[in-house]
Amino acid sequence: MGDYKTANSKSTSKSDKYLQELEEYDENDKLLTTQQQNLEFEIELHTDIIKERDEKITKITHTIYTVNTMLKDLSEMVCEQGYMIDTMENNIDDSAVKSKKATVELAKSDKDGKSSKQRQCLIVLFVVLLLFVISVIGTGFYRHEPKS
Repeated sequence: MGDYKTANSKSTSKSDKYLQELEEYDENDKLLTTQQQNLEFEIELHTDIIKERDEKITKITHTIYTVNTMLKDLSEMVCEQGYMIDTMENNIDDSAVKSKKATVELAKSDKDGKSSKQRQCLIVLFVVLLLFVISVIGTGFYRHEPKS
């Protein structure tokens, strides 16, 4: 019986040791399962964050494209308006030159008008004097005629 007690005690000792190892394994398994769940949660969280960032990047890309299109349109309008402003500036310069020429022409016309009036006055005066001289000579000529 001594062997039985020794064998039984060894067997109990091995069983206890095995149960202890099994409990430690269960605790380790639970710990590993918890860690694995935590890792899966973190992976899911990071995946969601990446998706959110990707959506934001897509929105930013679309916004940049829209702004780029608007700036191109604005640039085109600025070029067109610059051309219009250049045309207006040229028209203003032409108007200034033509106004100066018109002023010179008006001055010439005024001068010509005054000299024309002076000529007309001189011609009228000359005709009046001529008529006066003719009338004086004519009256004097008829007066000195011999009476018969």
